[in-house]
Amino acid sequence: LLYRFEQRVASDSFKQEVRQRVEEERSRLEELMLAEVEAQKRDITEEIERQRKEKEALEKEREAEKSKEVEKDREERAQQLEEQARRDEERLKELERRQEEERKLREAKKAEAEKQASEKARLLNTSGQRQTVGFKLKPSLF
Repeated sequence: LLYRFEQRVASDSFKQEVRQRVEEERSRLEELMLAEVEAQKRDITEEIERQRKEKEALEKEREAEKSKEVEKDREERAQQLEEQARRDEERLKELERRQEEERKLREAKKAEAEKQASEKARLLNTSGQRQTVGFKLKPSLF
């Protein structure tokens, strides 16, 4: 029995069969290994893609927050400018009102001064006296 076993192990057909089985097993293991490598590669690629998407989402969120902040700052600045414009307009109206009051006051003073001057002139009748008192000298013979 041992002899037959040794003959069988030593035969070329047995060696060929063993090589074929070893080759089949190696092919099977390589396929398993390649499938495992592909699965790991796919997992890594998916993880990288997930991280990239998370990073993009975070970046978009930051950009949105930044744009909100910029918009808020712009609105605050616009509100400040509107308030400043309103205050400037109020100051301008106040200045115009004061200038108008001063102009009216000057006109009133001028009118008062003219009235006083005309009253004084009327009382003194200086221009009227000159006309009535005016006399003409006639050429004399002397």
